[in-house]
Amino acid sequence: MKGVLAGLFGCVFGIIGIFAFAIVFVPLAGICAIVGLIRGIVGKSAAGIGTSLLAGALAVIGYVLSPALWVVTAGLVLAYRAPPASPTSALENATSMSLAPQPTLPVMPTVPDNPSSTDRQSAFATAPGSAQALARAGAAARAAIADCRNKRVAGQLKNYLASAACSNPQIVHAYQQVGYRYMDLIYALTKKRVEVAMALDQGKISETQGSEIVTQYTSFLAGIEHQRDQEAK
Repeated sequence: MKGVLAGLFGCVFGIIGIFAFAIVFVPLAGICAIVGLIRGIVGKSAAGIGTSLLAGALAVIGYVLSPALWVVTAGLVLAYRAPPASPTSALENATSMSLAPQPTLPVMPTVPDNPSSTDRQSAFATAPGSAQALARAGAAARAAIADCRNKRVAGQLKNYLASAACSNPQIVHAYQQVGYRYMDLIYALTKKRVEVAMALDQGKISETQGSEIVTQYTSFLAGIEHQRDQEAK
């Protein structure tokens, strides 16, 4: 009889879930109850439908008696109701990355006027200067990017390209001051920021796409940097 087996399994799981390990067995009971009920209805099996409904009832009882399942449900509801972060807000949270185990340059933003990107490895390795000097350079670069971004948002700079043009020279200057040995990589990155800014202003790409483009490019630069370091040994 269709649905009976699934319903019986649901009953067994439901009983176990009422007394122990509800977080595991109650969901299993619910799944078996649904499967059994569907099979019972399709197969026109009264026994299958009955055992599946019983399994469903036991699953409900197990859920009601399990605070752990309440917590899980509450977490899922909150996660579902939380408004998704817009590309701008997600990209504009300042963060600093480093390429372990060496101290490194903070990663550049993933859009032209953003101070940050999602947690990824930095594209750049250690300069001749100290780790503290590099950290200061990174902080100065991020501050410049944030300042130019804020000017764009306030209407003082008209678009992404203007924001990139505002912050790029300051980024270059920050790393020149600490003697970063691969400045051509910095120049390449600032050039890419300009390219992405132009595409954003023209509506050819979204901010999310711009973020991905620059992230991939920094990974490419990281490979060049690593190769240079290996050759220099």
